[in-house]
Amino acid sequence: MQECIRTDSKHTFMLNTQVSANEIFPKISELLIKTGFERQAINPQASFTHDLGFDSLDYTEFIMNIENAFSITLPFEQLEKECNTIGDLERIIIENLAK
Repeated sequence: MQECIRTDSKHTFMLNTQVSANEIFPKISELLIKTGFERQAINPQASFTHDLGFDSLDYTEFIMNIENAFSITLPFEQLEKECNTIGDLERIIIENLAK
């Protein structure tokens, strides 16, 4: 399936994958719920460390689960510099699925 999505007013990405852009946040949410988080705590602005209380091990394990769920490898450097919130992770997944 190929889908054109708009992530903001400046960027448009083409996804050539079995995952549509509308499925990314729900999938992230599903994985967080399976990890033990309440649905109310999960929103795009939620910080992994401050709001969800992830330590480095929790974060690494969660990213591994994300990579398995979406069949992608996310660049460590990009995650380290740009991924503070669930919304950041959603954007990074979209960008990497578009490659």
